Amino acid sequence: RYLHIVQLSDEIGLIRVEVDGVEVTAKADGDYEYTVSNKVDLSSIKAVTVADTSRVSINGKGEAIKETEVNVSKGNLRKQKIPIKVTAEDGTEYTYYLILNIISSDNGVQKVNVEGEEASLVDGKYIGYIDPKETEANIEIIAKVEYSEVIYETEDGEIRDKEKITFKYDTSELDTNEYTVPFKVIAEDGEEASYELIIRRKSEDNSIKEVYVDEKEIAANVGHDKYADGTYYAMTINNTAKVKIVTGNEFA
Repeated sequence: RYLHIVQLSDEIGLIRVEVDGVEVTAKADGDYEYTVSNKVDLSSIKAVTVADTSRVSINGKGEAIKETEVNVSKGNLRKQKIPIKVTAEDGTEYTYYLILNIISSDNGVQKVNVEGEEASLVDGKYIGYIDPKETEANIEIIAKVEYSEVIYETEDGEIRDKEKITFKYDTSELDTNEYTVPFKVIAEDGEEASYELIIRRKSEDNSIKEVYVDEKEIAANVGHDKYADGTYYAMTINNTAKVKIVTGNEFA
């Protein structure tokens, strides 16, 4: 009879760690650190052991011999510390840590203010108004999240800051009723979005262009013996009438 003594491996090393298919180099302390965008919720984490007989798990899941891969949800977190546990053949254990730094992909706009009034969003463009004789407009652009950068490019360079910028826009050409102000928002992960702000002068035109009663256009009174010039008069035999008024100013 023979006694066979088997030496069990105590190897607890990792040969490779990957995040979303990209290999991550170990730091001096043996742990790992990587930065990802929150554009998608899940990141794939993969770990491979040095020994073919060692077992490995990630975040307490997916334990397997030699190699495992699990998906980790980022949620609304900015940082995650993910344990990678290696168990050698002889039962020796060691836990490495992967620090996942999560950065924002949000390049949206919270609001745009023109002269202290919030601009409206119409067909993907921001619309703000200034007084008819205004020669300079105060603009404020605020990003949706604090980690984004807002950029407005001028002839002299660019105005750029985190989360919010304020600047004055020249509207001294009083014959110009509309100005286009392009700007950008760059997310923390570098993804860029372009926007436009339209600045319009408020019109002083409060005239009436057309009046309709029951689909029939009614002319303004001129020389009527009972109704003043410029007023409108119509007779109807119905109990109700459908009235439509078109102003001389499309923004009135």
